[in-house]
Amino acid sequence: MGTEHLLLGLLAEGDNPASRALQRAGASLALCREKVTEALASRSGAIVGDPPAELELTDRASRALDRAGRLSARLKSDRVEASHVLISVLDVEGTAGQVLRGLSVDLAAVRRGVAGAGQAADSSAAEDEAGTAAETGAGPDPGSAEPVCATCGAPLGSSLGHAVIASKGGVDFDVAFCTMCGATFGATRSVS
Repeated sequence: MGTEHLLLGLLAEGDNPASRALQRAGASLALCREKVTEALASRSGAIVGDPPAELELTDRASRALDRAGRLSARLKSDRVEASHVLISVLDVEGTAGQVLRGLSVDLAAVRRGVAGAGQAADSSAAEDEAGTAAETGAGPDPGSAEPVCATCGAPLGSSLGHAVIASKGGVDFDVAFCTMCGATFGATRSVS
């Protein structure tokens, strides 16, 4: 099961911001099914006979779902939404992206449409929280500001990662990165 199947699932559900953004951009379930069928027919290794009881995810589909989970957490959502999955499917550049480009769908417009819907919901939730904080006199403690990742906004106290990477020349490097989005903050030569 690949990213193209995730795309078809998003379109089949129909009533979510991801599906609506895809439909506004010209991607219908019927057209995507047709393009997916064409793409899969050109691949070797098609399943002959009965399909297996449990389908395995392709590496890209698995990566897309992992990214969707991280995106959901980064946006402080209590669950992974269809929009998180769609943005992540577009990010991993699999067959779903090829199918959409084959239909002349503007992927950047789809991304903006989905992100805009999510930001509107996020900003209204933030306004609600700000209003409640103002009413109760509560607010953030200015002395407790924690550094955050510039790419995804995750607090670095809980998301800063570190790895030692060996180069081909035998030199090791210490790399600091965000475990939520993978953004690299810097690398220095490792001292043994």
